[in-house]
Parts: sequence; structure tokens; C-alpha cells
Amino acid sequence: MKTLILASSSVYRQKLMQRFLLPFKVISPGVDETALQESGLAPESVALQLAEAKAKQVLGRNRESIVLGSDQLVNLDGEILGKPGNQARAVEQLQKLSGKTHQLITAIVLVSAEKQLTHIDTTLITMRELNPQEILKYVRQDNPVDCAGSYKIEQLGTTLLTSIETKDPAAIEGLPLIALGELLRQFGFALP
Repeated sequence: MKTLILASSSVYRQKLMQRFLLPFKVISPGVDETALQESGLAPESVALQLAEAKAKQVLGRNRESIVLGSDQLVNLDGEILGKPGNQARAVEQLQKLSGKTHQLITAIVLVSAEKQLTHIDTTLITMRELNPQEILKYVRQDNPVDCAGSYKIEQLGTTLLTSIETKDPAAIEGLPLIALGELLRQFGFALP
């Protein structure tokens, strides 16, 4: 079996991948996400193209492997919110999301030199009305600067929400494991 590589520096995705009990390597792809996020393309296209770019960047240096690339972003009425990068931008993102429903889009691409499979997961998340003090307190406690939309669902981020509509709860944390399991089986990995 070829080596499985996760093309990501995300500790969240690494933890999710461990659930499959498959050996895998982690290589950071080093893809600049900002240019594509500001391209004017539809959010689903941006997420899929970024996931593909990450996977193919790593595959280019590891031709005998199978590489998983993923990207996650928030679509708020056509505006793409990615990772804020700092607490001030996290506060701004949460102010925009307050009281609104948004899409959390997670794209995955599993690729080898011979084939490529893709999947896009869309989760609808509604955030309750948040006052400025709640937002600031949350950002200081959870420090969600590395999460699209500025919340960590696996930590205190759940306190900000009123509803989640999803087919795959793991997608919210960074990888749609139900779909990924199917893609891995199509690549020949033995999963229960």
C-alpha cells in the first residue's frame, strides 16, 4: 500500500485522521490561501481548489504516495471568512456572524499519480445574537485565530450557537470523516 500523507499543518485534522487507525505522514503544503479567497469565485470552488492545490503540492514531492488535501471556510451570504490570524480579526468575524446562519464548507481531495477523488461538505450553522463583551470573552478564552469563522466547535464555540444542520459532525472540526472513509476505501485502504 502506498504511503498516506495528510497535506496539512492543522492539529485538528491530524487528530481526526487518527480515528481511522491508519498510518499516515503529515506534510505542510505551504499554499497561500489568501489570493484564491479573494478571487471572486464561489465559496465551494475556492474551498475545492485550495484543497486540490494543497494535495497536489505535496504529491509533487511524493509521487508514490496518496495525499489528502483539505480546506475549510465560512460562507456568509457570499463573503468568504477564512482563518482570522489574530484576535482583532476574530472579533470582527464573530460580529459579522452574530445572529446569522452561515455555511461552513469543508472540501477534501484525495489524490495519487493515477487518480483523484473529491468531496464537499456543507454544514449550516446559526449563531445566536452575541454582545461585544461575549465576543471578546470568547476570543480571549478559546483564541480561535486558526479557525475559519473564528470559533472552535470542539471547545467553547458551541456556546455561541443556536443550531447546526450537518450530515457529518466531524466536518465541523476539519474533515468530513464519513465521506473520507468512502474515498479511502476507493483507494484500497481497509476500513471496517
